[in-house]
Amino acid sequence: MEEIKSILTAEYQWEQTLLIKYQTELKKLPKGTLCKKHRNNKVYYYHQYKTSTGQFEQKLLKQNQYFFVVQLKRRRFLEESIKSISNNIHLLDTFITKFQAYSPDDISNKLACTYKDLPLICYNESYTKDVKTWIHEQFETTDKYPEHKVHQTSKGEMVRSKSEALIACMLDAYQVPYRYEAALRLGKVKIFPDFTILRPRDNKIIYWEHFGLIDDPEYLEKAFKKILLYREHGINLGDRLIITFESADGGIDVKELQDIIKIKLL
Repeated sequence: MEEIKSILTAEYQWEQTLLIKYQTELKKLPKGTLCKKHRNNKVYYYHQYKTSTGQFEQKLLKQNQYFFVVQLKRRRFLEESIKSISNNIHLLDTFITKFQAYSPDDISNKLACTYKDLPLICYNESYTKDVKTWIHEQFETTDKYPEHKVHQTSKGEMVRSKSEALIACMLDAYQVPYRYEAALRLGKVKIFPDFTILRPRDNKIIYWEHFGLIDDPEYLEKAFKKILLYREHGINLGDRLIITFESADGGIDVKELQDIIKIKLL
């Protein structure tokens, strides 16, 4: 829903700019309206306007006054456009000011203690339907170095490291839907995040990258560039990006993984 608000905010700003442009142009156009009449298989245009004394007059326009006719047509178009845009701006302003995105978290926090800790099926009505659809959708993955996928997860899929297998197994245990190495296009670049996750509480897409060979300068440089690429496309740490690393002895902290999943993904 926040995406909708963002789109409408952009529309609001664009229409405000357009309104100012049209109002400025309108002031430069001749006043009055057009009247079109057919006589003897010919078309005649009349300029209708009020005089300084308030009298209504109608004046036949000559053929060499075609540009004047165009200006009056443009004026009519602008007048109607300004009415429509002004109405849109009023409605958008009201919506943007009063709109609050629905959040199951906010609703749950407002409930009395008796009603807290709802089962997931009560917590988010769209969860079951959306997750089933997402889980069964086909997605592009990478075929690079398939021989490196030697570790099996609880779902029977093959991944590249013990740490990735552990993360996958824990996500599965907590019933957090994920995709392993699903393609993601960021501008002109296509990458394959370790895990693409559909967060249960709000159906938000989260990316989880696990970096293992941090003692390798070349690997670390690539990891840093990947994080910057995420950031350039609005995917930031603490929001839609999770990053974990191997410990100095090559292991991974299970308690840390549990905390990440419970706090950021459930």
